[in-house]
Formats: sequence, C-alpha cells, structure tokens
Amino acid sequence: MGHLGAAGKQEILKALKSGRTRKLAWLLAALAFAAWLTRACSTFGSDRFDREKWLQQVTAAQLAGVHCYRGGMAKDIVKHVLSVGMHRTAVEAQLGMPDNVNGSDLQYTLGMCSGFDYDVLHIYFDAQDRVTHAAIIQH
Repeated sequence: MGHLGAAGKQEILKALKSGRTRKLAWLLAALAFAAWLTRACSTFGSDRFDREKWLQQVTAAQLAGVHCYRGGMAKDIVKHVLSVGMHRTAVEAQLGMPDNVNGSDLQYTLGMCSGFDYDVLHIYFDAQDRVTHAAIIQH
C-alpha cells in the first residue's frame, strides 16, 4: 500500500471493515477447510493394500517432509486385510512389525496424510491377541 494515496488507503480499510468482506473471508475459510477435509478423508482409501509397498523402508526424505507414504492403503487394510478375530501373529505376518506397541494396540505409521501431523493405523486386540477393531488416528 506504499504507493496508494491517503484516499486509497481509506477505501481499502473501509472495504476490509465492511460486512461483505468479512462474509467473503469466512466463506473462503470454509471452502479451504472443506477442501482440506475432502483431501484428508479420501487420502486413506485411494490405494489397495500392496504388501511389498507397505513393507518398504521409509526414507529420511519421507520422514522429514509431508509425505503420506502408507496412508492410501489404510482403509483397504481395515476393510479387506484385517478381520475381527484375526490373530496378532497373522496381522504381523501381513503388515510386518509395528512401528509402536502400546499395550494391546499395534501402531503403524501412515505418514503425514492429513497435512498437520502424523496419522497412524491402530489395531486393537483382546486378551487372546485377537483383533477387536482398528482405527486411523491423527497424532
């Protein structure tokens, strides 16, 4: 705004304070959020489970950046690979060793799929090491 005259600056400030500008800003923010939500929700179901790709070593570049290196397969794993009652050893045979274990919960890192933080596939087991359910959780 350095090359605008005082009248130009006043007009811009007046427009910014008007109700229409605020409504437009809220609309744009809502549209940006909807686009982000659509991307985040569709990310987890974009690919079929590929065991070889799933088990690939994650590169330092993938860990350092915003990469969703496993997320596309997550919904397919939950819907078609895992089943309630499946034994823990069968899960580990399919998905490999988990990135983290928290009690009866195996955790497989999916990457930064939703854009803000790491997303993780959690697989929960009962006392007999049988799958009870699975969830995709952002950490």
